[in-house]
Amino acid sequence: MNESWDLKYRPVVFEDVLGQDVTKRVLQTRLKDGSAMNQSYIFSGPRGSGKTTLARILSRATICKDIQPDGSPCNQCSYCLSFLEGKSPYYEERDAASRGTLEDVRAIISTLDYVSDRPKLVVFDESHRMSKESQDALLKPIEERRLVCIFCTTEPSKIQPTIRSRCDDFPVQIVLENDIIKRLQRICEAEGISVEEEALRLIVQESGSHVRDCFKKAEMVSRIGDITVALVREYLHLDVSSLAYELLVCLSDDSVVEVVGLLRKMLEKTTPDDVMKRLGQAAIMSYRLGFDFGEDVSSHDKDAAQHAFTVLGPRLLTIAAYVANRYGRFPKEVVEGHLLYLGHVLHHGNPVAQASSLQTPKTESASSEETPSESLQVTRSDRMAALEAKAVNRKPLTPRKVERRIPDGIIPIDPPRSCDKKLLSTGEFTSVFDRILEEKVHVRPNLGDS
Repeated sequence: MNESWDLKYRPVVFEDVLGQDVTKRVLQTRLKDGSAMNQSYIFSGPRGSGKTTLARILSRATICKDIQPDGSPCNQCSYCLSFLEGKSPYYEERDAASRGTLEDVRAIISTLDYVSDRPKLVVFDESHRMSKESQDALLKPIEERRLVCIFCTTEPSKIQPTIRSRCDDFPVQIVLENDIIKRLQRICEAEGISVEEEALRLIVQESGSHVRDCFKKAEMVSRIGDITVALVREYLHLDVSSLAYELLVCLSDDSVVEVVGLLRKMLEKTTPDDVMKRLGQAAIMSYRLGFDFGEDVSSHDKDAAQHAFTVLGPRLLTIAAYVANRYGRFPKEVVEGHLLYLGHVLHHGNPVAQASSLQTPKTESASSEETPSESLQVTRSDRMAALEAKAVNRKPLTPRKVERRIPDGIIPIDPPRSCDKKLLSTGEFTSVFDRILEEKVHVRPNLGDS
């Protein structure tokens, strides 16, 4: 049975790891001077950037008996072979999502006494899924150097600070597009497959520079035939992306028939939520291209993207923001409604804002020759009238509420008398309160029977 590309061509030495030059140099230096096992590690980065691959190469190099000049393992000695076969007593790899509980960690700690000549090395993949208790259980073994851990995670903030302070944190960056393309070209050459560079670029862009996904998609296309642009677009349904650029222009025209027609064509090849995703991507790609940094737009779609920018301009950001807030699993009828509403907004403006403006028309100025000070005075008068209306319509305050809201010293009560509940319940308090409102707000509020 043929081995899949992502396993067959997975790096086994540092030289084969794509990118991560700084991280590789630090690890290689520590391996060569023998200090690699003096601390634990955290490899954090996006999905498919090579965190687990780096952890395995580092782990294998620490137990290798014939380490190479660049710090890589030889992959031929008995220690390396036992590691590759999953039989090494010095190494263990665990999926923290399923085997990272407190009981699992205690089981690991209980075996440390049996490893006598060197610390045991454990890789926790998806380590952000570990509970606080299971991480806390690792503190003492890590601090005593009986256990060296490598935490691989996409969410380093979920690693406890006490663990992070005892580890060296290496951010693993996303692999560059050109590096993945060069690696795929070497693989295709080794497999005897004819390939077009633009086709590989489409695969990498569609995979979001996720190396494993790139390998899998390239392998699947190669099983159909040579990797060409036409075949890649057909396999990955990239013609749907082309329709998204056309849909952008139709939305600006508020053409209901064309919008619905393009939407149905897209739904024949993909899901409703993917339609919204591709529409948002098309809007951002077109906007980038309009400002001369749209390298991610494929050559096949550049003309359509440029036309979308010419028609819509900055309104592309409105589309992208609208779509970004509506990702999710929607039935096609809901997506159709969203698109038709978006088209109406782009062409006619926001109907909600228009309805609001009709309900509350703007106040016209008394004279076109009004001075700025007079305009300001009108504004102040309007605000004062609003405050007076609010005071008149306010509900009566009970003594309990008054006592809780008004601090001591605010109500002008004679000094010999205290502000207690008995005073608040008398008519004297009510008359004093009325006088304050009359002096400050120039209106006598109706606070109940006086």
